[in-house]
Order: sequence, then structure tokens, then C-alpha cells
Amino acid sequence: MATARPVGRLAEGFTLVEVLFALMLLSISIVSATEILQVGILSERIAKQRTLAHGYLRREVEAQIARPYAEVASVTIAAVPEDASFQVETVVTTPQANLKKIVATITWTGLSNRPSSRSLVAYRANAE
Repeated sequence: MATARPVGRLAEGFTLVEVLFALMLLSISIVSATEILQVGILSERIAKQRTLAHGYLRREVEAQIARPYAEVASVTIAAVPEDASFQVETVVTTPQANLKKIVATITWTGLSNRPSSRSLVAYRANAE
């Protein structure tokens, strides 16, 4: 007795169109994942630069505050010793008697070749 064969596609494999469609979906997802990874790496590098800049600013302001009141003074633009791509400038003004305002500004060229800068403000009172 003969058995009837199923009509249509055999259940044993995939057609060429199905394989190509699956490869297309796989390649789209790999390209998307690669793009997301690149954006994440760039964001991490930008965050690292900003963190370094903030650390250098804090160190400069803290060094000014640690000096005796009479020696707190402006510093022209100078490269950071650990990383010459960062330049720090400190401007000291006297808004009131016995009070100095310290503004430290750091500049650097970011990853997109655009200049970036951050500033930190502190005050130093004459406690003498």
C-alpha cells in the first residue's frame, strides 16, 4: 500500500529564500550591535576626559587654597604635567576685602577635534 506524500514543502530542510532571509536578519543585528558598541566606547572616552579634567581642576584649586592668603595669585595658561593635551588657567580676583575668588579653567581638544573646557570656582578668605 502506498503512503501519501505531503503536499508542498518537505519538512526536512529550509529553502534558499529562508536561509537568505535569516542571514539578512543576522547581518542587520550584527551591524546594529557594532554601532551601539562604538557609541558606548566613544561615550566612555569622553567621560574619561571629563573626569581627568575635573581632577586636574580640583588639584589646581586646592593648591591655590592651601597657599597663604597673600600668595594666592593668577596663573597663566600652563600644560598639565601628566597630560600636555590639557591646559589650565587660574584667574584670581578680589571681589571683597579679605576674600579672593579663584576661577580655574581647563581646556583640551576633545575626541571630535573640538575644543572643550570646564571651569571650577572657589573662594579663599583671609583668616588672619
